[in-house]
Amino acid sequence: MFDYIKGKLAYLTDSEAVIDNHGLGYRLLISQKTQSKLLQIHEEVTFFISAVIREDSHRLFAFLTRQDRDFFETLIEFSGIGPKTALGILGQFEPYELIELAACSDVQKISKVPGIGKKTAERLIVELKGKNLKMALPLGAVLPKNSSAQDALAALLQLGFAYPLAQKAIGSVIEDQGDTLSLSELISASLQRVRK
Repeated sequence: MFDYIKGKLAYLTDSEAVIDNHGLGYRLLISQKTQSKLLQIHEEVTFFISAVIREDSHRLFAFLTRQDRDFFETLIEFSGIGPKTALGILGQFEPYELIELAACSDVQKISKVPGIGKKTAERLIVELKGKNLKMALPLGAVLPKNSSAQDALAALLQLGFAYPLAQKAIGSVIEDQGDTLSLSELISASLQRVRK
């Protein structure tokens, strides 16, 4: 239906942006994370759009990246996740962060999103684990496939390292030394690389 809209930012709140496109104002629903990244009023901006049409409403949800828009559309396909909840999730987590929380089965962090309780978080984790979501990763990143790499990745994330840095370190260790390292060896070698 719609892919993107480009125009001047006419109005902005925590949850809405109005774009003036050749004299026609489009009211778009946005996350607080998106709102915090926007420029000044009257600056030109491009939004990637997801149109959600229901019997009683037609709403346009807007994102600054195609990746976020596509991930939003994946989330609203899941049972119990409506558009507002999906927008709330993307307001708190980058797509790759949510994938990692699901990989670590971190129900507690996911259930902190308004509108998501423990049961919904558990169901979301199951749904995310069942999807091939490489599109949610930072550019150039590929999740390691073996369980040692996944466990090492979870360990580095728990230690506070950012996903792209941890993933790159683990990937380079596996590339240099093969995938026969024990979990402790892989974590140790990866830590040496992220601390350089």
